[in-house]
Amino acid sequence: MLRLHLIALSRRARHAPQSRLSFHRPRPLAVADDPRALGCVVFIVPAALTADAYTAVYCLTAAMFFLECTIGPSWAVPMDVGGKYSGTVSGMMNMAGNIGGALSPLVFGVLAQFGSWAAPFIVAAGLLVVGSVVWAFWLDPDASVVEQYRLPTTADVAAG
Repeated sequence: MLRLHLIALSRRARHAPQSRLSFHRPRPLAVADDPRALGCVVFIVPAALTADAYTAVYCLTAAMFFLECTIGPSWAVPMDVGGKYSGTVSGMMNMAGNIGGALSPLVFGVLAQFGSWAAPFIVAAGLLVVGSVVWAFWLDPDASVVEQYRLPTTADVAAG
């Protein structure tokens, strides 16, 4: 069914007037407009708090589905804000994610040892909410980080 939908969209786009095609991704207006990360929160909290193993597995599966839905937009935004340096911006984002991935087993181990097994999941849900707020209100895919933080060149210095 999804394949038929994609074929229909591609045919529609092929026959559409060129001036009507736009690849602009609109910025979310509110946290609730971006259901991907918040969908993960909705399922990860019950997974942490339930006593039933089947419910936990179902909720973790749904949480992982919504979490993976954020991958496409999170890799598209560095192309928007990085311009011709999108590879560098993507690399910085990837490095930050890997630092978090390296530290999370330590932090979650401490939380599980001194708290409970639910604590790491609740912390992850809180981080997802913070990320959704940043995504919705602070991140502007139309603003270039390259132009905003551009260092002066020798031509700029010579011009005064």
